[in-house]
Amino acid sequence: MKFVQHNDPLVRIPQHISRNAFYTSPFFLMSSYYVYSRMEHILLSSLLLAVFFTTVGHWNKVYYNSLIKTVDVFIALSILVVATFHDSYYLESYYRNTWLCSMSISICAFTINEYVLHIRITPNSRENKITIGNTTWVLKYIEPHTMEREQAYYLSTYVHMFFLHILPNITCVYCVNSFVKPLSSQTNICH
Repeated sequence: MKFVQHNDPLVRIPQHISRNAFYTSPFFLMSSYYVYSRMEHILLSSLLLAVFFTTVGHWNKVYYNSLIKTVDVFIALSILVVATFHDSYYLESYYRNTWLCSMSISICAFTINEYVLHIRITPNSRENKITIGNTTWVLKYIEPHTMEREQAYYLSTYVHMFFLHILPNITCVYCVNSFVKPLSSQTNICH
């Protein structure tokens, strides 16, 4: 079996794997629609629409560093800030807490996923052992052109898709569906 792009110094995740994230990018469109139709929050809705396009651009070919990656990360962080520190306060406390819990899980999963992938694909990274109870996992560098390296790319992509594309968007729709617009609400560009 031929493993492509394992040694490419510019590409972080091989394209035939990273393109799987295309399947979860429409979740951002769904959230954008719900945020606008239920809450009329134009800023958050626009950011969600924008991150749909940057996600498609970034995950088409995931480079270590690129303009589209920088823009994608910037918009994703903007969504996190706007949704968490502004728009979530329009929700009842149960739904705000649901959003905060979901985002905490997503941030932790993202951090761990990035760390694990870094250890596994970066030459000269030090081996790490993680012990929980009686179980020990060893994280170590994996040589390119192996099935284990290919599986590491797939796992990292699927973890990212679930915890940063699916979970936040499903949580967003769940919380936004609970929102009841006040009768005197008016569309405000700042929302």
